Amino acid sequence: ALSVRMALAEGIYRTVDNLKKFLIRVKLRKVTGVDVPVHDPLQSQTGPSLLEAATKPDEEEWVFKWQQKSFSEHEEEVYADKFNCVTALHECYHDDIVTLRSQGGRLNNRLFCYVHHDRYSDSVEYIGELSTAMSEPTTHVARNVHNLRQRRPHKSAAAIRGEARQVLVEKPSEQAQLQNRIVTPPSESMYLMADLRRMDGSDPEDAHVLCLITVDCHGVVTLMPDLTRGKSWYRVENRHREIFEYSLEHVSADVAREQTAKEEIVIRELCARRAEKLQSQVGTSFDELPFGVTCVNILGQIVSAQGFEGSNVYVTATLRLPDYWELCDPDQDLSYISQMCKPYSTHKHRVAHIGLPLEWQLSYIRSTILKNDSVEDIPKLPQLYLEIGSFDFWDQHRVEGYCHIPVPSRPGRYHIDVPSWRNKESSIIDQMRRYFIGDDPVIKDITYLSCPDGLEGDRLSRFGFQTVSSGTVTLELNIIHRSREAEAIHAEKHIHRKLESESFQHTITALLDSHRRAKRRAQGLSKTLTASVVAESTC
Repeated sequence: ALSVRMALAEGIYRTVDNLKKFLIRVKLRKVTGVDVPVHDPLQSQTGPSLLEAATKPDEEEWVFKWQQKSFSEHEEEVYADKFNCVTALHECYHDDIVTLRSQGGRLNNRLFCYVHHDRYSDSVEYIGELSTAMSEPTTHVARNVHNLRQRRPHKSAAAIRGEARQVLVEKPSEQAQLQNRIVTPPSESMYLMADLRRMDGSDPEDAHVLCLITVDCHGVVTLMPDLTRGKSWYRVENRHREIFEYSLEHVSADVAREQTAKEEIVIRELCARRAEKLQSQVGTSFDELPFGVTCVNILGQIVSAQGFEGSNVYVTATLRLPDYWELCDPDQDLSYISQMCKPYSTHKHRVAHIGLPLEWQLSYIRSTILKNDSVEDIPKLPQLYLEIGSFDFWDQHRVEGYCHIPVPSRPGRYHIDVPSWRNKESSIIDQMRRYFIGDDPVIKDITYLSCPDGLEGDRLSRFGFQTVSSGTVTLELNIIHRSREAEAIHAEKHIHRKLESESFQHTITALLDSHRRAKRRAQGLSKTLTASVVAESTC
């Protein structure tokens, strides 16, 4: 039976080198045994006592290379028979064992390892149920998944069983929220094992995990437990209560200085090529706009929707461009549709956090406006239309509300709460139809929310159209304006401010100089008057 000792320490390292030359030396020794004979003082006079012979350490030392297979005695017996080889990996192991036996057999005794491609299953692994039923039978998929590697062998079976039954965590901790948002990178693992059974051949295999080495795609190397580094050795106990100690040492060969210098040169050249490629794709400056053209960037998001009745709420955002406006990228879409979000109840209302990003890059040309001085030729601002819908468990669609806002005319950051409304049912039958089978969008043209295209006159009458207030949609918008005229005005203002500051400084300097001259003149006059008064008094 396999067992895993709790890791006392965990070492995390980062490397950018290839791990083909990664070596770890494992030293294993037996400390005590349960069958210790009684000390005989007469026998100690003639030779070594039986106590010393029984406690003499059973030592073994082996150097493991990254992802290089070292077979155990049980694996050698299994893979030596070609009828036990099912996969191509087993046949490869069979060829390796035949080669080892032709060269004199295995050199390792107790120490062996499982590499990344081995179907090793740890004893703490648990086949998690797919439901909370206590009498759930084990499926074929669960049995196959059980053969996979355990990525966290330090967890107990009870803890894993408890995690499997907690399908939904109502109040997750802050640490759990941070961990669940992180995507686990792909990694490779390697188990350093030891067969701690008695070597008389009477016991079955008693394999223990000495160290688990995990390397992910980012070059992070994790060792459980960490390297000993001259500290006390780790201890492990077999089924007979016999104690073994082992140490872990990093024995990879040091890289020569010449090779390190060459690697640094190659890395610098690679970074320089990547920087040149990125610079050629992005450029060193913004595209210059011609005079009369203004570029407007709209960056924001639909933060949340609160106060709606539906179970799964989604939002459709559509941007309508009036005359003289156009998209900088013709392939960009003017509409966005969010995912379905389940609202949760607060002390005030039900809130659905949407988090739908919005991004548009618009431009309009003012050359046609400058030709005419009439106010009618000034372009209107783009309108942002929002349609809120819901989709329940029975595939019923309902329209929860409509709303619209004009894009802010000034650059800056805006946090906007937009109230919405929906069509009011005229009869109890319409209300029952909406409740049981859903409804269809009442407004076919979304521009009807403000002023539709082709409107005759400057006013739109909605008399007789009955509505009811629904929820509120929260938006965050960041508006950026860019034009040659604005740059020229900003530069001119900067120059004026600089000139004004310089002239003000010159004025202050002139005033201080005149004040110093006046002070010196007053001091000279006071000395002259004092001298004249003294002369008259002497006369």
